[in-house]
Amino acid sequence: GNLVVADAGNNRVVILKEADRSFIASFHVPGPDWVAVHPKSGAIYVQSGDVVLKCSDKGQEVARLTLPKQKDARWRLALDASADPAILWAGCKSSLLRSEDRGSTFADPVPADSVGTQMLWRPAADPTRKLVACRIGGGYGSKLHILDEATGQVRVVPGDVAGTEGRTHRLG
Repeated sequence: GNLVVADAGNNRVVILKEADRSFIASFHVPGPDWVAVHPKSGAIYVQSGDVVLKCSDKGQEVARLTLPKQKDARWRLALDASADPAILWAGCKSSLLRSEDRGSTFADPVPADSVGTQMLWRPAADPTRKLVACRIGGGYGSKLHILDEATGQVRVVPGDVAGTEGRTHRLG
């Protein structure tokens, strides 16, 4: 019944009562980028740059995880609270790391058993024909790839599909 907000402009995390939007608490976190709450334990996970904090529902730090530094890129996080123990996933560029929540510590982040990929742009799907299209790569020279889900085959459309923001492609 609470709403947890990463208030980056004020360097804090705010907890509000969802029912009446009243203020419950706040705690200091420098420029929080992401926040998640474990639905069973109530633990609050907050990303601030390359650091992930696990805090109690009162905002007291319980554990800290420092992610590897990335030049010109930001980590994107997800919490798998259905796993026991909970898993923190961190993706950046073509890296995907996983770290187990061990209560008062995090396990060292390890590469997930996944294949790195290039930048994916503007995916589009045609559920009727079970096709997925996506531009892969950045700038000029990127190509449109079309995956046929039924066969697993990928077709690359000839020619460049590079463009500025706002250009899209659709299957039809």
